Amino acid sequence: VGSEMCIRDRYELTTFCTGVIAKDKNGVIMHGRNLDFFYQDIVANLTAHVNFYKNGVFLFKAEVIVGSVGILTGYKPGVFGISINQRPGGGFTSSLMNILRGRGWPVSYWLRYVLTNAETYDEALKMLSEQRLAAGVYYVLSGINEGEGVIITRSTQKIDYLKFLSESEDWFIVQTNSDEGVHCDRKEMTEKHLNQLGQENLSLDTLLNDILSAEPTRFNATIYSIAYSCLLYTSPSPRDS
Repeated sequence: VGSEMCIRDRYELTTFCTGVIAKDKNGVIMHGRNLDFFYQDIVANLTAHVNFYKNGVFLFKAEVIVGSVGILTGYKPGVFGISINQRPGGGFTSSLMNILRGRGWPVSYWLRYVLTNAETYDEALKMLSEQRLAAGVYYVLSGINEGEGVIITRSTQKIDYLKFLSESEDWFIVQTNSDEGVHCDRKEMTEKHLNQLGQENLSLDTLLNDILSAEPTRFNATIYSIAYSCLLYTSPSPRDS
């Protein structure tokens, strides 16, 4: 139990990721993410795809780490999807002390709360933007309607930056683990691969296999890759094929 708790708590505060929101030639919004974590060999064997219910009523789907209460990737089919990327700064000790002193929700616990309670994309955006958190974070939120895609750069108490799909010069937006305007090879290569693919060739399969599975977007710390649209079926990870 002690080892499980240690892995779980470190996971809540030290995850890394790549998140992509893109729209295909027909305007269908797709959401892709890689989850990266230092204890890859251990955590990769603890992942599961889970349907969540309350009183027999379906709530949402999520990729979970068995034993972890928080959620880092989840979606409500036909409504919205959310993933988390770690934001640098603050550090493990500061985040843990904020949690212990009640100075904000753990970012993954709040994502689970939003998936459970928000009924629309706009409600999810408002909830992810306003709640006090224990650590800074990037929330990557996608919807189903035209322009519904945003990267929410959060500090513990406020929004620092919003990047909307509808305001992008491209047909996609990408988030890794750096603030907007800060150089990141992984982000730049992901954007390069998307441009090489082209919007006309975008599908769940190409997002998963040509973008998320390409180096350096996927590397030796990647736990899983997933591509989904809240209007379409989930595409399985190549690792699980």
